[in-house]
Formats: sequence, structure tokens, C-alpha cells
Amino acid sequence: MKTTVRKHVFETNSSSMHSITVSNKDLKDEDWYLTDIKEDISKMTEEERKEYFVTLPHGDYNDDDYDEEDYRYGRAPFRILNDWDDKAKYLISSGYLEEVSNAVAEYFGIGGLKINAKKEKDFKYGAIGTDIGYNEEVGMLRDFFKTHDVTIKDFIFEAKYTVIVDGDEYCIFSGMCKNGMISNDIEIFPRDFRKEDEY
Repeated sequence: MKTTVRKHVFETNSSSMHSITVSNKDLKDEDWYLTDIKEDISKMTEEERKEYFVTLPHGDYNDDDYDEEDYRYGRAPFRILNDWDDKAKYLISSGYLEEVSNAVAEYFGIGGLKINAKKEKDFKYGAIGTDIGYNEEVGMLRDFFKTHDVTIKDFIFEAKYTVIVDGDEYCIFSGMCKNGMISNDIEIFPRDFRKEDEY
């Protein structure tokens, strides 16, 4: 028996409320990390590109540096994920490791993605990001990709897609929407706080 706790809310557990915003403008993600990778790849031969893997989280990490919080998205802190690597980690935490790696390989024309983690296998099942893993039990992200005809690659690398991480104790994003701080040039999935009062 299904029980609706809050209508139209992108729930990841009982307190987390995540949303995806889609800008009507054609925006490109050109943050410094993306620019650096493109510059490095441009100097490589075709064979070198095949052997090259982008690392997340980026940087020269070892096992002792790795923090599970890099891949945990719950009800707090409030976060706006718009850079490609943040959205990639969000999807990896939802069990999309293989799809994200394929998208990264295709976008950059390289070997794929390398995870800085002690137990990479955990990401295949969303085990690290347990707060977020629940959303795929009901297919929230799959539903978004299907209804909006969005590929994993586009979602990661097009800046018009943004993930909002919030919680029901704070409702920061809904407050921003209701107070007119969020532009009318964006669509909010799965609910528009500017048009609905109930949650």
C-alpha cells in the first residue's frame, strides 16, 4: 500500500526534498575543471585519449583522502548542483555509475571515469549515497529523463539542468521560489513551488 507523504515532491527519504530545474535558455557548463580537462585532452594523441580517465572527486586523492560525504546527498546542507562533476556524482550516488562513465567517455572522447573511492563497487548500487538511493526505487530520475527526453550526457554537461538538494525541515528552495527569487525562465521538476502551496 502506497502512502503519499507530500504531493509531487522528489523525495529521497522521509526528510529529503530534491528538485531538478530546467532553464529555458541554452546554457553551457564551462567551469574551470571542465576547461582544464578539455585543454589537457586537446594535447593528447588518439591513443592517449583512449587510455585517459577523468577522476571524481577531482584532484590527487588516495584512499585516506576519500570521504563518503563526497557522494552523499540528503536533506542538508542545502546545495545547488550545477557543475558537471557535481551532477555526475549525484547520479553516481543514485546507482548510475556505468551510465555516467559512458557519458563522460563519449563527451570527452576518452576512456571513461575513475572513482576515488575505497569500494568502487558500492556505487553501482547507490550504497554510499543511501539518502539518495531511495529515489530510484520509485524511478524519480528515470521518470525525469523519460518525460523530458534528456540523456545522461546532456543532463551532466548542459548547464540548463540543475539539481537542488533541500530538506523538509528547511524548505529553503520553496521559500526562494515563493519569494520570487527564482526566475520564471526555469521549469521545476517534479513540482513548481511558485504555483503550489501544498507539500
